[in-house]
Amino acid sequence: MRISATCTFLTAFLGLALLAEPSLANRFETISGGVSGSVTLKHEFVQTVLLVAALVFLLGSGLAILLRNSNAALLNFRNWKTSSVVMAVLSALMLVFYLLV
Repeated sequence: MRISATCTFLTAFLGLALLAEPSLANRFETISGGVSGSVTLKHEFVQTVLLVAALVFLLGSGLAILLRNSNAALLNFRNWKTSSVVMAVLSALMLVFYLLV
């Protein structure tokens, strides 16, 4: 039963991907043309995205510690230390990339 459902899902997904491709051809053509604008605007945009992502991961890391025993939906009853460390590392990586761009 499980294998049949998986095969059905994969077949439907592949069919959908093949049917959607011609309708998105023009959109991909315009995307491949590149982003217009000056290099400074592009750098500022990438830096802003990286800084916001770093702050979101840092907030998530802090919330994983603060809400470790209060919310079962956050799955922090058992793995709050691991999730906090992972989000802190991701935040640090985003800040490093922010400084390198």
